[in-house]
Amino acid sequence: MSPDQDLLEALNAVALEEAELLTIIDNVNRAYDAGACSVMVARITQKKLAAAAPGRSRAILARLQALAAMMDGDEMKCWIQPGGTSVTPSARRALVAAAADHPLCMVDGAVAFEKESFRRRILELVEPEGGTS
Repeated sequence: MSPDQDLLEALNAVALEEAELLTIIDNVNRAYDAGACSVMVARITQKKLAAAAPGRSRAILARLQALAAMMDGDEMKCWIQPGGTSVTPSARRALVAAAADHPLCMVDGAVAFEKESFRRRILELVEPEGGTS
């Protein structure tokens, strides 16, 4: 097995919950909103996670980085408002829930989500909002 395959196997073996990722995202956003440097907030968060559970923190950070990379791509722009928040709370939950359990893979040498299957997973998870007249 290659080192990349070993890494993916270890990352995908860690079962994460949507709430774990949401807590980290919310904590980082609160600190950033309070004026903290985003790089420093990320480093502090990473150190705290690594101290608590190294294997788990590695999986969490890999999934959050993969989600961030997906959100930076043009194909995901329709899910995000200009300020960087998801369009609806349901869409935010779907994005994070997909990131928590969707299989990671290697794309161009980086840990990532396969774009098409990740988008399908989001669509499975998103709940319609509003009503019909």
